[in-house]
Amino acid sequence: MGQILHINIPTPQGYLEGILKPEEQGETPKFTGLVCHPHPLGGGTMHNKVVFKAAQTLQALHIPTLRFNFRGVGHSTGTYDEGRGEMDDVRYALEFLSRRYAGLPVILAGFSFGAYVGLRVACVDDRVQAIIGLSVPARMFEGETLQGCQKPKLIIHGTEDEIAPYELTAKWFEQVPAPKSMVAVPGADHFFQDRLNEVEAIIIGFVQTKQSLAYFFLQQSELPLHHLRAPDTYRAVFRTVGEQPICAKYHAIDLYAMINGLQLTSLVDIPQAQRTIL
Repeated sequence: MGQILHINIPTPQGYLEGILKPEEQGETPKFTGLVCHPHPLGGGTMHNKVVFKAAQTLQALHIPTLRFNFRGVGHSTGTYDEGRGEMDDVRYALEFLSRRYAGLPVILAGFSFGAYVGLRVACVDDRVQAIIGLSVPARMFEGETLQGCQKPKLIIHGTEDEIAPYELTAKWFEQVPAPKSMVAVPGADHFFQDRLNEVEAIIIGFVQTKQSLAYFFLQQSELPLHHLRAPDTYRAVFRTVGEQPICAKYHAIDLYAMINGLQLTSLVDIPQAQRTIL
């Protein structure tokens, strides 16, 4: 097993303490992971069992993963800021990952309050390409439904959640734009007591689909990989199995990562019938 790194993420207010599980020696990761913890005023920390399980699951999929304490929690400097400053904390953590991993796309997971602040940042931050929400507190969104968020989204929720009622989250989810998936864990409470193995399996299924893109197209659909220039951005569309196409701009390095997930040597390897020109 690789080394666990205890790190300090610099912020204008000081630093955020975090734990990073880097890649194993010789591995070339295609994604990085970031996991956000539950409410600081309710005792939430990066050591929460749901946060730990989510991070552990991503790590088992060979994804270097960071979890961290929000401001004022543990050894992180600062004080609780009712979600506003905590959203900045998510951005600081993303910046740390983007510096260390040269812009590799991020899979962001958040539990409870961590899902609230994490999803709001992830939907508008180009560094994040897939989102996992665990026990999402729909009431905190106050009618906001992430409109315009075209990134793949997975919501996992217990049907007996006593803090964030399943019915409210399911109703909120109806208005969340695709691509999306909501998986109910029958009988599970807010903390997925005795059900974390099921949560693990759900996350694995989502991430493996994300890493095995069923379709991938560039505007220049015949463009070989070696013609992608690292400083440039390209308009591209991809879709995972069972999802609608998603059109967005990607940096060349992100395209390399996603195409490598298909083990392609050239976009020409995609059958003509599966190509499209935007």
